[in-house]
Amino acid sequence: VIPQLTQVIIQEKIETQVIQGGMIPKVQSCLDSIDKGIEKVHIVGWKSTQKLIDQIEAKINYGSIITK
Repeated sequence: VIPQLTQVIIQEKIETQVIQGGMIPKVQSCLDSIDKGIEKVHIVGWKSTQKLIDQIEAKINYGSIITK
């Protein structure tokens, strides 16, 4: 898990194959959302409702947050 990602970092990670396979369309969809005005996108695994709420409220980061 990479906690913070930007478009530049994502491109670098794809080129170096750190991000590969099925994660490429996921991060590209996130970047499309960012380009359309969404401030940030979270990619997280499902653990529990409370952990998802904590992630959204920025109490703790369980996944990756993609920003411009």
